[in-house]
Amino acid sequence: MAIRKFAAALVAGAVCFGAQSAVAQDKYTSFGTTQGWEVLQDNATKECVMLKDSNGVAVQLGLAANDPTKGYIGVFTNLEGELKNGKTKKIHLLLDNTDYEYKSVITEVTEGVRAGYYGAMMAIDNPQFVNDFANKEVLVVDVEGGNIFGFSLYGTKSAMNMWSECSGVKLNID
Repeated sequence: MAIRKFAAALVAGAVCFGAQSAVAQDKYTSFGTTQGWEVLQDNATKECVMLKDSNGVAVQLGLAANDPTKGYIGVFTNLEGELKNGKTKKIHLLLDNTDYEYKSVITEVTEGVRAGYYGAMMAIDNPQFVNDFANKEVLVVDVEGGNIFGFSLYGTKSAMNMWSECSGVKLNID
């Protein structure tokens, strides 16, 4: 990724700093909020997820209770046409310029985030990603052939600690 693209995304990420989610879904109960993140618990499965929604971009993170170095990250936008339902796209996630490349099928999300948001869920199987997600400052989402979104990770470590409390699972993050 070009340096100028990253710099532009970094500025966009700074603009996204600290807005709080307002999820109103019957499927989830709010476990709590911390530093712009909300931790939700699935009413049926009791699994916990973290969610932050800022300026039309939402990030959702879920970790596996039996192995919290694995899970998923979902990145969604309400920009119509940015991510087409059913398309497979290459998505680069950069955490303070560390590149993680994923491929995912774009789907409309109707539960967990908000209706009308489109995005992708990507499986995480890299312990370094989980640690970086907790400790880095900016997530940059570069969608193949589309826009670049910057997202502030402010408060993520605190949200991961709340997720740990919600799930009853100890996280080993530096």
